[in-house]
Order: sequence, then C-alpha cells, then structure tokens
Amino acid sequence: MNYWQKIEEKIQSLINKQEFISVEWNVISNNRTASRGLIQADDSNTELQAIDKPIYRIYSMTKPIVSMAAIIAIEQGKLSLKDPLTKFLPYFSDAKVQLRSGSTEQPNRPISILDLLTHNSGLSYGFNSNCHIGKIYRKENLIHNSNLPLEDFVKLIATYPLAFHPGSQWQYSVSTDVLARVLELLFDQSIDRILSDLIFKPLGMRDTGYSVMADQNWRLMPIYGEPNLDLVTDKLADRKKLTKIDLSKFYSQDQNNCNPRGGHGLFSTLADYTKFCIAILQDLKSNEKNLVSQQTLKFALKNQIPAEQIPISLNGEARTGYGWNLIGRVRLQENNEFTKSRVEEFGWAGAASTYFWIDPNLNSIGVVMTQHLGHSYPLGEKLENICSAITIMENNKTSLC
Repeated sequence: MNYWQKIEEKIQSLINKQEFISVEWNVISNNRTASRGLIQADDSNTELQAIDKPIYRIYSMTKPIVSMAAIIAIEQGKLSLKDPLTKFLPYFSDAKVQLRSGSTEQPNRPISILDLLTHNSGLSYGFNSNCHIGKIYRKENLIHNSNLPLEDFVKLIATYPLAFHPGSQWQYSVSTDVLARVLELLFDQSIDRILSDLIFKPLGMRDTGYSVMADQNWRLMPIYGEPNLDLVTDKLADRKKLTKIDLSKFYSQDQNNCNPRGGHGLFSTLADYTKFCIAILQDLKSNEKNLVSQQTLKFALKNQIPAEQIPISLNGEARTGYGWNLIGRVRLQENNEFTKSRVEEFGWAGAASTYFWIDPNLNSIGVVMTQHLGHSYPLGEKLENICSAITIMENNKTSLC
C-alpha cells in the first residue's frame, strides 16, 4: 500500500469541499520525493491548471529567508546577536514602553539583534488583537503603508511605543522588517539585492524575489480571502475564504510599485522554497555549507527563548510544544512517542496559508503552497502530521529489517 497517497487524497477532499481553490505541495523524506503535486478546483483559472511552476505571495515565509541572511551576516562577523539596535538605528533610543494602563516607562534595556530574530523586541502587529499596541497599529493602518520605502517604514515603526520591555515576552511582530533595514545598512545594499546575492543566486532560486517579471505575471496564482492583513486573525475573515481579491496596492508584483519588506513581500515557487529547505537541512547534517556552516546553523536552530515564554502564542492561541529559534518555530515537547520523534522540527508559515517544515531527526522536508488569507483550517499542520506519521512508520519498518 502506498501510504503517501493519503496526502493527495486529503488535499483532494479539501478541494472537493471547496475549502481551497488550489493546493501545491512537496514532501521529501529520507532524500527522496515522497509526495508532490498540484490539485485545483475544476472551476479555477484554466490557464493556471497548465502551469507546473505557479508563483505565490508567501507573506511571512519571507521572514526565515531574511533571518537566514542575518545569520550569514553573523557568521561573517558583520553582526552580533548582542548588538543593540540603536547601534544601527539610533532613533529607536527614543522608544518607550507603554503599559496597558496607558502610562509609559523607559525600557529596561535596548532592543538587541537577538530580540529582533526571536520576536522579543516589544514590537507588534495589527492583527495581534490581544495586544494594546497592536490595536494602535491596526487603528492607524501601520502595515498598510506600502508606499513607503523600507527605511521610512522602519522610522515610522520607531514612533510607536513598545508593548513590553525587550526580552520579557514573546510576541510575533514587525521585528523582521526592522532587521531587514539593519541588514541594508550593514551591506550597504537594498534588502532585495542582499537576499539575491546571499541566498537566491547561490541556491538557484530564480523565481523568488519582491516582484514578478511582467512576462511571468500569467504564472502568479490568484489569491482569496481577507485582503486586510490586520484582519486575517479575526473569526469573520474565514467567511471570505473563496472571495478573490486584488492586492496590487498592498502586495504588488510590479517592480515599479513595490517596496521590499523583511516580514512579508516575497514571491516564490514550490520548487524554489524547497531548494531553500534542502540547503538548510544539508548544512545542518553535513559540512556542505550551502549557506552557513554546520556549527553556526546548529546554534541558530536551537530554541532561543526562555522557558517562561514557551509555548509561543500567536494572538492568544498557544502553539503547544513550540519555542523559537533564529528562523522560526522549533519543537521542544516530548510528551509522547510521536512528538518525541519530531523534537527539533522547525519551520514557519505565511498568512495566505503557505507552510514549510524541516525535520532533522526524521530527515524530512515539506512545503505547502496555496493562496487563502485568513483561512481557519490549519492546512500545513494537518499535512505535516500525516507526513510525519508515515515517515515514522517507514523508518520503524526499516529499522526492523
């Protein structure tokens, strides 16, 4: 029996139920392609049905790539985790912590580069509805200032108060946008050039960038759901899941109308993001060094936040068993045999339901691509659990032979 067929069957059932218009996926287990495909609804764009390399807006799956660029900079000696943010962006020295009562305090210490990588900075997001500063972001449409260059956007971020003292809490935030601006100053280049030189060109990620060439626009997947990023965690957003939307203003594919960010903004393909994941796994398990040394990567992928901040919680919803490394979530909990086999698994997701995981112990990688903003169904997590169960079963059979 081909157990991997369960992945395709699961995705097809979701398409049949009109939960998603299309889903593309790739699972690599023990150095072989275990399951890969693209399934679309019968009534979806007929032109896209013929595409073997659709292009997606990957939203927060931009973050691990920017974070990897920072890790490369650290290995090169250009940057230190202990560096205060004010070393590069002095205007953050004016930042105050605003308590829920409305009163303000001086931060106990400056924001560090480590705080930016681990989302311990005190910054927020407009969709963090349980955060008093996030509510201000949302009210003033901070994230939607897409017309601003990154430099000006980060200066605008610095005018808002911090939600807590740096290092004292974990909160998903615009920290990676600020980190991207630090990288621009370090390398004296725009973040798009930095990512191209450090990651995309070396790995052959030809279809990944902050815009799409005009003659390739036909490959860009249509996107559905809640267009306002600040509302994607609202319960009502899920009702709009099959509504096609226009993001030409907020997330433009036009090179002349986009301002690169650190926390979102990249376009990519299943094949390209798989290359990124493979490079990380190879660097972790060998001395191949596609991006960084094994020693650097082993450190970067360890949990970096204190026990009292675990599990991480996104908008009040706990991610049970997960801490945070320098790239994304990382599994720590060992409460049963299934999770015990998957300790050190890591990865992240994007607002449009894109998702990836890398599991060093199971020697597996998964990338899931779709375009549905604000969807409540945990597509990536569900597929990962199925894939991991199959991999564990196969590994156990092999060990008995």
